[in-house]
Amino acid sequence: MYSTWLWNLLGDALYALERYDEAHEAYLQAERIDPCDPRTTLNLGYSFLHRGQHEIALNVISRGLAADRAGAYRDRLLAKQAETLAAISCKALDEHQRHVQRRERLQGLPATLKAPFVRRTTHSSASTSATSCDMLMALCPSGLRGRAPRR
Repeated sequence: MYSTWLWNLLGDALYALERYDEAHEAYLQAERIDPCDPRTTLNLGYSFLHRGQHEIALNVISRGLAADRAGAYRDRLLAKQAETLAAISCKALDEHQRHVQRRERLQGLPATLKAPFVRRTTHSSASTSATSCDMLMALCPSGLRGRAPRR
């Protein structure tokens, strides 16, 4: 088949059936036919985000924005870009929270046991840490925290 429209349609049907890997392959086939098709880039943005491949999703979405001269997909591409950026922030927040919890667990250990596990840092202010955590929390809707959003 030589139609991005048909490959996107197949991908959309597979995605709706939660057959995400097959949907992704259909979208990749559409991309091979026309790498600048805005609908294909939008669908790949969904697919890469679902797979947790945030940086690739952002690259594909930016390519779609550049190619969408008529603006037919602009709003949806921008919304998917914002969702991808929120997912990246949530991932960073989750990682930060794991580090904070680890640090709190280690604070109760005797100094001789802590030494191999504690990484030295130049900033020690707990309030700075809490403030940056609060800022990330504001960017991360509770429904997105800890997982890639689904469409």
